Amino acid sequence: MLYNTTILLVLLVYWMALIGHATITSTIIGIAVSAAIVKFMYRIIKISSKSYANQKKFRPQLKISFYIFLYIPWLLWQIILSSLKVATLIWRKASINPMIIETKPNSKTNLGITMLSNSITLTPGTISIVEQGISKIRIHALDINSTADAIKELDKFNLQIMRVTGTKQKNKKISKFN
Repeated sequence: MLYNTTILLVLLVYWMALIGHATITSTIIGIAVSAAIVKFMYRIIKISSKSYANQKKFRPQLKISFYIFLYIPWLLWQIILSSLKVATLIWRKASINPMIIETKPNSKTNLGITMLSNSITLTPGTISIVEQGISKIRIHALDINSTADAIKELDKFNLQIMRVTGTKQKNKKISKFN
């Protein structure tokens, strides 16, 4: 209960800072939105924290929720950077080097795989395909200079998703298809 109340208050303060003014209406809306987010986060964290069964639940949940707050602005920044890159390719009418990459996600949970594939698909110039029952993701990238660049970018996404879901990093294999 203390955990949910703390997160609700943090979200409400964040809401009020974004709004820029405090009225009764904006406060009520902020409380409603914050409560909805807390309820949603609780369900996600409850699902993803099953690996912490032998530990106290408050600490892993607090750590995971902290990374969610870091993940969202990071993802928005990646979307902006990718949008600028795609816009530059279009304006300059530059030649592109499309590539399809197949990788095994580091996260083995459905939540982690879904978050990774959706995050990749949200960034302009990329799309991901996940087959049911197969723990591989195929990613089509619009313009990749080398496989090393693709691995570096995927590592960034994997690291962020692993932090949010609370999974530990493992080595992965990446295959390149043209």
